[in-house]
Amino acid sequence: MNGTSQEEENVALMTAYLVTTKNADAFFNAIQGAKAPERFTTKFLKDLDFSSSNDRLYIGLLKGLGFLDENGSPTERYFAFLDHSQSRRVLAEALREGYDELFALNKNAQKLSLDEVKGKLKSLTQGQKSDTVIGWMANTSRACRNWPTGLRLRRCLNTKNRSQLPNSRYQCRRAQGPPGANWSSITTFS
Repeated sequence: MNGTSQEEENVALMTAYLVTTKNADAFFNAIQGAKAPERFTTKFLKDLDFSSSNDRLYIGLLKGLGFLDENGSPTERYFAFLDHSQSRRVLAEALREGYDELFALNKNAQKLSLDEVKGKLKSLTQGQKSDTVIGWMANTSRACRNWPTGLRLRRCLNTKNRSQLPNSRYQCRRAQGPPGANWSSITTFS
């Protein structure tokens, strides 16, 4: 175990969220392009040009996704994410684990509308989170799922057989479709 109680391990609903997700792509790209820190701190965030007070929430998100331990040190998942040929699979697995209870309610949770996701999250949190926080949680899960394109992560989320996951940039580019393709209908919950 990693310092959590058995009860905490059984709860598999990530409650970390971002207030705004507009920089989520840039954030994930930035950590992939940077040398992994010994500890992921607010100073490291600033070094990545994420200096807003809202950007501090990325640390909690990375902890929720299992990229950082409770002390802020990168985990094996973080290091695996740095490998571009593995990053999509790694993030998809982190999302599936982080939102395990949501996927337990609906194995195709990524296909739910944003309002349906909010409703499920409200139920799973037993009404203990405000509608605003539930909205942030839903938007955060969508932003993570959509990095860098929702189609590839959706494929990873839908695949139980790990051997079928895209494991190279070439395969993932092929899955993305032709340049300029409009995948907006695919990459959102609606």
